Amino acid sequence: MTRNAIVDALGVLKAGRIVDLTHLVHPGIQRFGPFPAMRTEPRYTVAESGFHVEQVSFVTQYGTHVDAPEHFVEGRRTLERIELEERGVTAVGHETLDTDGSADVRARGLDCEKYVLESDHYQVEVMANLDKLPSTGGVIFVGLPKFDKFPGFPVRAWAVVPNED
Repeated sequence: MTRNAIVDALGVLKAGRIVDLTHLVHPGIQRFGPFPAMRTEPRYTVAESGFHVEQVSFVTQYGTHVDAPEHFVEGRRTLERIELEERGVTAVGHETLDTDGSADVRARGLDCEKYVLESDHYQVEVMANLDKLPSTGGVIFVGLPKFDKFPGFPVRAWAVVPNED
């Protein structure tokens, strides 16, 4: 692929409309029942230290997040093993807290989620604005952090879709 082809592809993406697929993360965000709420503590302020830093504590599966296969299947891929250049990536993305519906979870547990992760695919849960995407013709990007041996982590997800005009 030539440099010009890459620049041309970037031009096509820039001409599209960006749809944010990520929920705002805050202590009151909807989360899986037993998980604790996020906690924040200001460690440094601009007024006192010349810069602002927060200390944050939350579980790895919080807000819009990725589940690596290790989340349900011991010994499978963790975050750092999800390659940036995977071709033919197969992943699941949805708006709900779990792949399985709540009635299914009560009846059978998290069978669908386990199936996806056992298949060595990853998934992005608690996505926003999926109703604003066309059924075909868009590209979804997910910014994955590279924490060692983590089963998941919050992500920033967005889509580029054709402009409506």
